[in-house]
Amino acid sequence: MPSLLVFSGSQSLIAQIRPIAEPAGWTIQPGHPDLDPFYDADAALFDLQTPIANAHRHISQVSAAAPCMPLVFLGDDLTVAQELGEGMRYYVSPRHLSDLEHVLISLSYGFPADDAEAAELAADHSVPRVLIVDDSMQLASLMARALRSMERYDVRVVNTGFEAISLLPSFRPDVAIIDIVLRDMDGREICAFIHNHPDLRHTKIIGVSGYMSAERLESDQVPLHAFITKPFRMKEILDQVAVFLA
Repeated sequence: MPSLLVFSGSQSLIAQIRPIAEPAGWTIQPGHPDLDPFYDADAALFDLQTPIANAHRHISQVSAAAPCMPLVFLGDDLTVAQELGEGMRYYVSPRHLSDLEHVLISLSYGFPADDAEAAELAADHSVPRVLIVDDSMQLASLMARALRSMERYDVRVVNTGFEAISLLPSFRPDVAIIDIVLRDMDGREICAFIHNHPDLRHTKIIGVSGYMSAERLESDQVPLHAFITKPFRMKEILDQVAVFLA
């Protein structure tokens, strides 16, 4: 069972996280970077509501000991979270703490099978990067598995808009598959974020939706490079990604 280290001075927060994490198949350990062998954990959560100096120290120590470990930031200020380094993987708002369940489930299947594979893919800049943003965990998992089976892609999966916005600047995908209708955010905002970010101008955006038409999105001037209507055949996704990465 994977383990999540929680770096927080609030015991009540840890008590709130435990019933969210355990049904998702994760165990919780309080994080003590000076004492615990935290490099054996599978992911680390940092409470940004604690003094920011402590958060910086904890993040630096964990990142140095386990550079491939996924990091989860819990806080209301996304700007602060984005300033805490390239190791960031996920962002969860305390006002929507239940979103942590989606993060943990996506961590279970959205990253490569082990740290060695993750490090190899991250170090090889010739490997195309694909980001999947979809609040259907089952569909996102199927897309990720299909893409990995087709080619040697570095595929990451997130299930909320907040996670996507937090991951995009550091991951810098070559292709982003964006569900236009998400539970927490309008997917069109994510498309605009990619389009306007100076480090993401190369990213090809594939929009997917069962609720909005290509004509509606075009009239709204959503910056898409391709659009696929749900439900779709997996081959449509694979073929479109292959075209963009050819």
